Amino acid sequence: MDPFSKINCDVNCNHVLGVHNSELIRCYAMIDPRVKPLIYNVKALVKAHRINDSSQGTLSSYAYVMMILGFLQAQEPPILPSLQEQPKERLTELFVQLNHEGRGGRDLIDCSFDHDIDRYRNFGAANTKSVGQLLIEFFEFYCRYFDYRTLEVNVRLGGYRVQREVLRRRTLGRKELLPGQGEKKLIVMDPFILDRNVAGSCS
Repeated sequence: MDPFSKINCDVNCNHVLGVHNSELIRCYAMIDPRVKPLIYNVKALVKAHRINDSSQGTLSSYAYVMMILGFLQAQEPPILPSLQEQPKERLTELFVQLNHEGRGGRDLIDCSFDHDIDRYRNFGAANTKSVGQLLIEFFEFYCRYFDYRTLEVNVRLGGYRVQREVLRRRTLGRKELLPGQGEKKLIVMDPFILDRNVAGSCS
């Protein structure tokens, strides 16, 4: 927290991927006027209940934002598109190299997405739900209806998809996991690092 303005902020040092994460969120927030107030209200509620600290075994603020974006993408009709799952000619191509200190590894991360938000100005117009209604449905969905055993949140792909482990079992011809049969674990995939679960600290 800034001691003078009392505004909470995140400080990013030598981690360029965080800049692109923030830019992706900013673009989504500019597509529909309900995105920002929904994020603010969810953050305020989880902070009030002290469930917004990944170091304490709960979810990070970033994980909540990804869950919100995924929820809005999966609405019927959808409120947000996937800015990464667009024709190649629309994407602003960008690759970022990450160095893993101590492991000697390097990853080339695809951070490409469509930055031209004017294409999507009225994307969610057919969905007339209010911020208040979406706020209630957000918590209701993740508390009652989301199948943690077989689904993952995946903003890159436009909302939700079947978990990789479930797909792997099907590919190997092993007994198919039906809803309610897998490990009950929240998986929220990072939109850029394809094997990173940003909810992995949640116990």
